[in-house]
Amino acid sequence: MVTHSDFVVHVPQREFFTVCPYLGNWTYLGNMPEGRAWLAAAGPSQPSNAPFFYVVGGRNITSGTDEILSTVGTMEPATGAWASLPSMPVERMAHAAVCVGEKLYALGGASYSPHGGGHLNTVDEYDPNGHTWSAKAPMPTGRASFAAVELDGKIYVVGGAAPNQTLATLEVYDPVSDRWDTLRPMPNGRFDLGAATIDGLLYVVGGRGPGKGLKGQTLEAYDPTTDTWETRRPMPTGRYELAATVLDNKLYAMGGEGTAQFYPANQPGYAFLQLLADVEVYDPISDSWCIAPHMRTPRKAFAAVTLTEEVLVPGSPTNVPFVPPAGGPGLPYVVPGVPLRGGGQDASNALGFSVHGPTPLPVQRIYAIGGAVFHQDWEYTASIDVYPTLPVAAYKSSERSTGVRRNRRTAGRRSA
Repeated sequence: MVTHSDFVVHVPQREFFTVCPYLGNWTYLGNMPEGRAWLAAAGPSQPSNAPFFYVVGGRNITSGTDEILSTVGTMEPATGAWASLPSMPVERMAHAAVCVGEKLYALGGASYSPHGGGHLNTVDEYDPNGHTWSAKAPMPTGRASFAAVELDGKIYVVGGAAPNQTLATLEVYDPVSDRWDTLRPMPNGRFDLGAATIDGLLYVVGGRGPGKGLKGQTLEAYDPTTDTWETRRPMPTGRYELAATVLDNKLYAMGGEGTAQFYPANQPGYAFLQLLADVEVYDPISDSWCIAPHMRTPRKAFAAVTLTEEVLVPGSPTNVPFVPPAGGPGLPYVVPGVPLRGGGQDASNALGFSVHGPTPLPVQRIYAIGGAVFHQDWEYTASIDVYPTLPVAAYKSSERSTGVRRNRRTAGRRSA
């Protein structure tokens, strides 16, 4: 039997090691009603004074029963409140969930084994106003273990696994016309990858190809305005079954399984791959990576979302901590006072907001949800963790101009 002491989590050797600016650590938020891995999660893209995220499907083991789930729920981090919603029409694992406007979309996935068959091309839309699911145009390519993101009101689906096939395909769905189009495939086909969008570009990171460990450090960027791909600086730690999201316009790659094999002492013929708690952060402007604090628990096959919440910062020239009314148990919800330029009613804070009495300030946090963990044996966890300890302001300034976006598109450009 392999024990937890055999399942060592190593800090890999890296070509370079830059520590990210310290924002705090990961903390425990709470639990879902049931543990699940190979799940999907999504949150609304617009700031809210009561943000929430959806948890959709996945795989669960309860009392020795292994089942694929169709259940859906929402979590409000500020209060810890969980609400069950109508289930999807079909069970899904290793799938994707994306919000576009008020609607939630569940796409693809597997009906049983994520790499052995039952790969779905179906798309279901959830309308929170009527609490109903409806079928939409299916994906051109059925797939599991892929990535999907929202960009400019459309859903981009990339990579994944189909029966006996590793996919490089990129397809885009327009919810308005209920239509799919096929775009230029990514240079390196892979599955169990992560993806996110920053300033109009789609970033695809990590994953594995036809053989275990392939493509684990790969980072590629897709520009939908030119239908072209670029290769960016590789991720320091190769990994797959990771989660990816964006905080402060930087790409966060978290957890997963590493690509460096090692062997338990009591089973020298049996190879494990590293289960990671590592968090690595990519800055598109400098085309560089830095190392952020580890997650509390190494995990893979989990979901991550970034939520933006609007909180009111008092209109004051002093740095006074402020606790918003939405603060709840289990979450250190203290928003530090924002340094102001000058003072008085016409002062502007360091983030470019005018201060006329209480001012709404958008702040961001990352939530790591569920996944597979290892304690004596594999378990599917129900835990939700949050990062950072103090929220990060969602910067709004002239830096978001079209000119700067164009510079970001060309920063660190490498040939594909």
